Amino acid sequence: MVTDAGPGDEEWCAGCDEMVLVEAEAVGDPAGVGAGMEKVDGRARIEEYERGLPPHFMRMVPSHGERAEEIIHERPVAGTDLAVRIRSGINVRTGELIRPEKDNIAVVIARQGGEGRSVGSAYRSLRRGPDWPAQLGEVIAEMEEKARGGQVERCPRCGAYMRVRWPRGGGSRFLGCTNYPDCRETQGLPGGGSGRAGGKRRGSSAKRAASSGSRAGERTPRPATKEVRALGEKLPSGFSLATGTAYERAVDGSDLVIRVRLHGDEGACIIQAYSPGLRRYVGRRHVASLSGREPQEQVAALAGHIGAGRIEKCPRCGSYMVEREAKRGKRKGERFLGCVSYPECRETKPL
Repeated sequence: MVTDAGPGDEEWCAGCDEMVLVEAEAVGDPAGVGAGMEKVDGRARIEEYERGLPPHFMRMVPSHGERAEEIIHERPVAGTDLAVRIRSGINVRTGELIRPEKDNIAVVIARQGGEGRSVGSAYRSLRRGPDWPAQLGEVIAEMEEKARGGQVERCPRCGAYMRVRWPRGGGSRFLGCTNYPDCRETQGLPGGGSGRAGGKRRGSSAKRAASSGSRAGERTPRPATKEVRALGEKLPSGFSLATGTAYERAVDGSDLVIRVRLHGDEGACIIQAYSPGLRRYVGRRHVASLSGREPQEQVAALAGHIGAGRIEKCPRCGSYMVEREAKRGKRKGERFLGCVSYPECRETKPL
């Protein structure tokens, strides 16, 4: 290896294909100043890390730029389209720690095959201490249970997975639909989503709760746009903001609530039943003009339907039906009722 570097400088060794520290003898160090310096062996660090992983985890190529240098492994969760993903914090080329000040391993849930970022709010981090393989096994088991148990948040509007996002202007993290920008549904993070975002430091969740009048650890949604704020002013009493884009009101004696959100066309809104247990919209969509008393009349009519138990249910499995739109085929663009248990149940009804 030919080098002009001094003792302690890192150089790439073509013969051994790794980063090494220049030894004192290579630059004429008779006093042996560099004799105690430890060789930086990136390959050994990577091999030691991968030996500690549980079986059947495969190294993947990340598809997003900011983590393209990180070693990432995945293992599919049987019976789902999800996988447990382990982010090592180790550079794939050099074996160096990407963040030496934060030597940790992160475990998340993602779509199988390494497509896109992680999904849902589940996230666990553990320090790379001597017993990290044993701790990692417990964390992986917890994540697999969440994935199999349907505990990964889905969009109540389109059914896609949600993922954690950060506001561009700073503020608390939140859950946003992975179908963005086609779907702009958002939800607050479980536990309030406090912390740092956008480089701006936020106060403690308890302090923010005291200033906003909400309970500690509870995130109070705010209207995403001025149009959403204007929608709330046109609704009957009893509605409160459930997400940044939707208002909600309970119906006595029912497990369903009424949700109202803006329609894609200006000057209209969608009024629909929503199941908090399923985290899904159910039944038919009712589009109402924001002019006049149409929203109030539609809300009253839907409340009557919910109270009388007239929200359509699947004749095959008994789950609720929900209005959908055909995306392909000769009926593309047509709307129909489909079971919310799809793809397990594929029952449909014409509108």
